Amino acid sequence: GSPCIVSLPGSVATIPAGDLEPGSIYYVDPTSSGFTTSSTKPTTWNGQVAWGVIGRATTSGEFAVLKTI
Repeated sequence: GSPCIVSLPGSVATIPAGDLEPGSIYYVDPTSSGFTTSSTKPTTWNGQVAWGVIGRATTSGEFAVLKTI
């Protein structure tokens, strides 16, 4: 029963840490429960979590969501 946030394609997600690189494409990193700019799947990736583009940074603290997260 923990709450979660769902961001739909076309929305803008705010990243509190504010360390995004504007213009960069971001991917879900299933090995760290975070985001990465690397498009290379890590060797520890188990395939249970989808690997793919989720958004593009528009500023250092926001990104445009391209895939539902």
